Amino acid sequence: NRLRRTFAESLTQTIQSLQESQKMSMIDLHIGKQVYDYDCGVQALQTVMTYYGVEIDRDELVRTLGTTEEGGTPPQAMISAAQSYGFEVKSGTQWSLNQVKQYVDAGTPVIVLLQAWADRYMALDDWRRDWDNGHYAIVIGLNKDVLLFEDPATIRRTWLREREFLARWHDMDVKTGEKYEHFGMVLLGKQPAKLSLEHMD
Repeated sequence: NRLRRTFAESLTQTIQSLQESQKMSMIDLHIGKQVYDYDCGVQALQTVMTYYGVEIDRDELVRTLGTTEEGGTPPQAMISAAQSYGFEVKSGTQWSLNQVKQYVDAGTPVIVLLQAWADRYMALDDWRRDWDNGHYAIVIGLNKDVLLFEDPATIRRTWLREREFLARWHDMDVKTGEKYEHFGMVLLGKQPAKLSLEHMD
């Protein structure tokens, strides 16, 4: 009974947080879905660059990033590519939730690297030990203890509770073994593009 009560209380809090999240401001990005299970970095970067009015051919971006099935897209490649397209990049590990919130509140989407696609019912400690399911996603909103994401893996926006995000916010380079804990990345130096209509070529 105690376990059921705890679960029910947690579920109620989650529902309340999600209901409140519907009212919060959210960065409106062009929804795009990754093509393969290893090119989330390509889609995340392309989505954010498009938000700022920089349109890059996907195949060109794949080549620029050096994305592969074996290694995905390393963070340094994401940083270098964004800089090559004229952006100032702020990035690093050991970012805090407060840093993420400050950027998102200012209308700046934050690319993060976290664990995904593992067992849906993993406990938080299991997520902390998991380094094999790295995934790029874009934080587009925060409200109390809920984070909203533009997720390259789906056309739907996704969410995580704060404590779950913190447990999953890490990854490791499969080639070098370098660990990225609390990695965050933002593109600066350009204003968000205004939506417009134009004649189809």
